[in-house]
Amino acid sequence: EKQKAFLPNEPAEEGRIIIIDPRKNTTVTISQDISSERTLHLRPNLGTDWILANAIARIVWDNSWYDSSYLQQRTDMKSFEEYKSKSLELAKSLDAMLFDAERITGVSRKEMLQAAEWIAKPKAGNFKRRTLTIYEKGIIWNMKNYDQVAAIAQLNVLTHNVGRAGTGCGR
Repeated sequence: EKQKAFLPNEPAEEGRIIIIDPRKNTTVTISQDISSERTLHLRPNLGTDWILANAIARIVWDNSWYDSSYLQQRTDMKSFEEYKSKSLELAKSLDAMLFDAERITGVSRKEMLQAAEWIAKPKAGNFKRRTLTIYEKGIIWNMKNYDQVAAIAQLNVLTHNVGRAGTGCGR
């Protein structure tokens, strides 16, 4: 059934879940019980989700796991240049950016790299991954809710995980 929405020869892989929550909740427990190998639980310090999303986006950027033609067609490139400067912090080295993100969020570099791979590293045959991002109250009720929602949405746009079957970003 899944294959009907895919491109010809695109592999259909088993689903994975990344849960970003400081607490180990029921979703984490059930997901890990079903498949611990396909569950990644990231536990950022409170209020640092936007820093984590930007760090994951920076890993995506540095690995060229984005579709430049999609970005050219679908984004305001002046705003995108500001995003690259302010959110991706391209003036810093990747190591320096991830060092800061790890120190602030409490999420390890290894976990950030794994999340970036699961979200954006191309599948076999160089097909784009299909990621659905859902966020809830912890994001929207935070003092920096605009920054948090924006960082999540921008990560999804960067990885072209909007506007394609099996992708999206919302509440």
